[in-house]
Amino acid sequence: MSITTPNAQASGFSLAGFSLKAALTVLRGADQGSSATSAAGQPATTGGSAVFVTLSIEAQAFMATTTASKAGKTGNGTPAGPYATYFPTRDGKNATALAKAASDPGAVSSSAGLSGPAIAKDARARMDAQYEAMKAGGKPFDFDSFEGRDWYSLMGDLDRRSLEAVRSNAGGQFSKQEQDIAQSIMAQQEGLAMGLYNGPISQEATFTDPFRGDEAARRTASLAFLDAVSAEEKSSTEWATRRAAVRGVDEPIIGT
Repeated sequence: MSITTPNAQASGFSLAGFSLKAALTVLRGADQGSSATSAAGQPATTGGSAVFVTLSIEAQAFMATTTASKAGKTGNGTPAGPYATYFPTRDGKNATALAKAASDPGAVSSSAGLSGPAIAKDARARMDAQYEAMKAGGKPFDFDSFEGRDWYSLMGDLDRRSLEAVRSNAGGQFSKQEQDIAQSIMAQQEGLAMGLYNGPISQEATFTDPFRGDEAARRTASLAFLDAVSAEEKSSTEWATRRAAVRGVDEPIIGT
């Protein structure tokens, strides 16, 4: 398989707000009552003062990605959000739950209405069904499949809450290989949310970093992502360690 990993967008109001506030420059005109035009070509006046709005390249990229996400399409019109192309499956169907978690890690689908052991039981049943379907199709699951397509086929309908059940081996129902796959996919989701490409090498050129290398913005995006995950994931040592690392060892932890 060929997957790149990050060096170290979540849609949602906190991250979107941060990105626009950080990238939006507002300059009030000197002439009272004069008109102005925004970067989007729309008039922008406030209380008689002209307001010139300039969106940075970072903000424009972020807005384009967020708009595509809300429309439920990628740049090429594929359903399931802007990250679907980075989770390719063997049959070409979208791994919708995996892709959605990159922009909305708290979204639930497979685990909806479930709690405790039921989440792991459901994940186990879904994965077993996928194993059987692959076998019945004449090609059993292949860990080393091209671009990890069998990984995404196996866990494609698991939301992040279900992935956490697999990663943590809830109920002792999952193999080490399955745990590792789940952990890798979860890291991929976070990487994409931080603007760090993580996915098939063949698709890397299609990815746009909305933060344009701004490490402070990446850090904020990572914290927003981690704070939006499930309560089950937040109770794990993995989550606490990751969040502490993002905050920085010299930064006091206040509140959470």
